[in-house]
Amino acid sequence: MSVQGALYSHRLQLRQVAHQAKELRRFGRLVAQQCADTLLPLREELRQHNVLTSAISLLLGQVRKRGLRRALSRPTDKTALPVWRNERGFKLQLGDEVRAVMAAARQYQPQAVAFPKDEPGDDAPLLEQVDEAAIRAHLARSLPVENLLDWLHRHYAHLQDATLLRLFHDLQHEPGWQFEAASQPEKTTLQTIRVLHHPHRVSIPQ
Repeated sequence: MSVQGALYSHRLQLRQVAHQAKELRRFGRLVAQQCADTLLPLREELRQHNVLTSAISLLLGQVRKRGLRRALSRPTDKTALPVWRNERGFKLQLGDEVRAVMAAARQYQPQAVAFPKDEPGDDAPLLEQVDEAAIRAHLARSLPVENLLDWLHRHYAHLQDATLLRLFHDLQHEPGWQFEAASQPEKTTLQTIRVLHHPHRVSIPQ
């Protein structure tokens, strides 16, 4: 009997705890609803306040840039400006320094600049005049050629290094000939420079 009575007492305590939990949940929902009723209007007021602040900032910016009369008066508006407005005009005045700069600009005279003259002894032309058609004809008669740059240096060693290299690159794009680059690079010594390149074999396509 004592054990059953203790179990019954525990059961009653559990019921009371469950009832208290339900009451606490109901009270929590009530508090949450009260908080929502209080905070939601404040959030809406804050949102409206932000919109109003943005509109006021935009209007003040227009007044600062364009003036009160131009910013607030429009031809389509039926309402007049408020009576409390007070607009002051301003004038732009030039100081003595600005006047001096403007006067100097009006009296500006461009100075004559003498171009440098050629130094004596520098009469050698920078670019050589070569008969490229004759070189192409000579190369066509000599085909096949195993190394194009060596062939140019062997037959036209009197030309400048820049001219030989230009001819070497131009002849590589010549239509009607077949060019094959070697896999191993070689060195070719010109007049003043040494070129490391892949020899190009030139032949007539089969």
